[in-house]
Amino acid sequence: MPLKQQEKNNSSLLQIVFDGERMKYPNTGLFAFCKFLGAALLQRKEIATTIYQDINASSVWMNRPKILEKKFWHKWWMPNLNQYHLWHATYQGTNYFPFSFKGKILLTIHDINFMHENKSDKKKEKYLAKLQKKIDRADALSFISKYVYDDVSSHLNIAGKKYQVIYNGCNSLQEVIAIQPKFIQEEVPFLFSIGTIHEKKNFDVLLPMMQHNNYKLIIAGTIVQPSYYEHLTTQIQNLGLQDRVILSGPISEGEKKWLYTHTRAFLFPSKAEGFGMPVIEAMECGACCVLSTFTCLPEIGNSYAAYFNNFDPAGMANVVETTIQQWTHSKKAEAKQHAASFQWNEVAAEYTQLYQELLAS
Repeated sequence: MPLKQQEKNNSSLLQIVFDGERMKYPNTGLFAFCKFLGAALLQRKEIATTIYQDINASSVWMNRPKILEKKFWHKWWMPNLNQYHLWHATYQGTNYFPFSFKGKILLTIHDINFMHENKSDKKKEKYLAKLQKKIDRADALSFISKYVYDDVSSHLNIAGKKYQVIYNGCNSLQEVIAIQPKFIQEEVPFLFSIGTIHEKKNFDVLLPMMQHNNYKLIIAGTIVQPSYYEHLTTQIQNLGLQDRVILSGPISEGEKKWLYTHTRAFLFPSKAEGFGMPVIEAMECGACCVLSTFTCLPEIGNSYAAYFNNFDPAGMANVVETTIQQWTHSKKAEAKQHAASFQWNEVAAEYTQLYQELLAS
């Protein structure tokens, strides 16, 4: 269809701005959220979706969408948005929030992890005040898990605000070709974990556990807190684990699929998650999962994962080994089926319905 004809047809649809500003940070959960939900929304026939993002980040889209180019001065002065009906703010911490927009605003809240981090009360109060201002302006809220809703409602005023819990989809790796990472040169049994290298991911509790088994451990992820990375490397040296623990840094999708597929167990001891996307990715690939009991992880992993009741090294090693030994074909099939219930096209349908309800009110 010619572009002008397509634009004419779209003019009669609900005009949605989907905030993809956080896509400037690859290898993060917010990047994946914007990429996969944005792509699914672009396929919806009931709405016309415009992506708000840096123009140099628009190459991630397979089909060229309509882009509203982000400019740094939009932090203080947004462009004319009168042609749009709804703005979907996809990240609660965004600095690009259209307070003066005359249309509807939906705010997605992924977490308020800052309330559970080692920050001063003054900083926490500052962050809460900034988020409360956005909540007050938003016409509706969405939360990516029931845990996030409970956490937000216990710290912020959302009374009378329309809201909906909409789980994320699974960042499916089914079409990705698995690639053995170069840092694995031999066939040795290993355990795998992934996430940004930050203290909230709690990777350090895995290291003393390694003294109670004979596996190798691979921890993949982008370093976002250099001091924590240094803490991990020091701990590895002090425990004599240099030959058994690999901090790989970022990995490709193909490498990630290979690791999920070949690991004896996927370990996720995180203390702060709004959803925990790697858990669903690992299950889709058939990995047995052992998770912490913090935040949303029992909600997302459900009965298809095992859990660390505490971080005693010997006890953790025992939980991991027991889970590996009890991982049957039927349990693997059930975990895969659970992961398959998280579909981005269904997530997009839920958001589209929420858009329509908002614009009809």
